[in-house]
Amino acid sequence: DRFVCLPDGYDTKEMEIVNKLDKVDDKLRIVCPVGINTTHQYLLRAIKEVLKENPSLRDLLRVEFIGDMDEEQQRLTLEFPLENVCFYIEDTSSEQEIRRLIAADAVLIIADKERNVPQAIYRGIAAMKPIMGLCDKGAVENLIKKENLGWVVPFSSTAGIKSVLQKIIDFYKKGVLKPNYSSELSIKYEKKAITQRLVEVFDKVINEKTEDSHL
Repeated sequence: DRFVCLPDGYDTKEMEIVNKLDKVDDKLRIVCPVGINTTHQYLLRAIKEVLKENPSLRDLLRVEFIGDMDEEQQRLTLEFPLENVCFYIEDTSSEQEIRRLIAADAVLIIADKERNVPQAIYRGIAAMKPIMGLCDKGAVENLIKKENLGWVVPFSSTAGIKSVLQKIIDFYKKGVLKPNYSSELSIKYEKKAITQRLVEVFDKVINEKTEDSHL
């Protein structure tokens, strides 16, 4: 038996946001879609260490957590030196997430408990953003490495997260924080293109069965 795995992808109509967010300052914006069960403490610890080593980055860095975050994690984002750097946006609507993804300079995905690829990665590809994945081995790591989307770090490695964050900051300062993939990749993961591939798979299966019946 043969198996064909097709990605979920993104919906083009969802990405066509009318009321886009305008960038009103020069801050490096990193958007991180989160769920209630997402583990944030390693990321927050890494951000805190980066800021303690270079306090001036508090004027440059803005990390937005969008979605569901428990009260303890929310409290941590308000502690020094994270206040006015980390922001929790309690809005799980797709439109809010997409608006902020489009306005972001980079996308950060925490996939410590994810076996499947989160929708936010496909939306990040559609928005042509470099992506940092905090994850163990699995689908998210495989996709980021396969398509050269950005960086992969074990989600519990504070030192690794800190190192990649510093790279992102340095790239941003130099004006070279850009995706390493082409716009053709975003077309590959559009739901319409994926549906067409599914149709082709079904057609192939049907044709093979027809040929077998004639033998």
